[in-house]
Amino acid sequence: MGKKNYFQTLTKVVEDLKGSPDVELVRGELAEGTDSDYINGFLRNRGLKASKDYVEFYSEVDYVEVEWVVRPKSVKRLSLDASMSASGRIYIPSFETILMELEDEGFWFNLAWREYADVNNLSEPRPGIPFDYCDPNASGCALVSSTDTAVGKDLVYFDHGTGTVPLGLTIKDYVGHLSETRGVYGWQKALAWKKTKYSADVKDALSKLFPKQK
Repeated sequence: MGKKNYFQTLTKVVEDLKGSPDVELVRGELAEGTDSDYINGFLRNRGLKASKDYVEFYSEVDYVEVEWVVRPKSVKRLSLDASMSASGRIYIPSFETILMELEDEGFWFNLAWREYADVNNLSEPRPGIPFDYCDPNASGCALVSSTDTAVGKDLVYFDHGTGTVPLGLTIKDYVGHLSETRGVYGWQKALAWKKTKYSADVKDALSKLFPKQK
């Protein structure tokens, strides 16, 4: 993606949701990013370096907060009563917010990872840093791969009950999926665990809420 395409893509997501007669947009906010030198300096002060993809994203987008639900009348009309995908969420905080939160041992992600690691006798450090807090119950999120000294560009899904699952997506790919799914609930799980209720519900909801133009 070229300069400002991340911001334009996510702005279009908000516009699509605002224009849908079936969706109530609870929140649709995003802000433009900051200078790449500042991003690299902030990371360097914490002993980190980051992939070009990570820096490029945050130089274009500071944060994204999108939350929506299907309107009650549309839930009934579209037969989404039993669907897990009658809502959506994209919550990508600023990179400063995420990195500062990770310094707090009591931060929910640190607690969730430690609990999962303890239960499963894992000694390795966390596999990534949060990127998109997509689960409204703060039990799952998309992570950018990382080590103690470097932030990568590949995304994995983390859930406190199941651990991490590779999504096979780079940051660029992930934003592309947000453009297609508008952050509908469960799309990451549908990608990670195919042929499940998640994948069926996501596919059904998207075909009804956002049918592709012929």
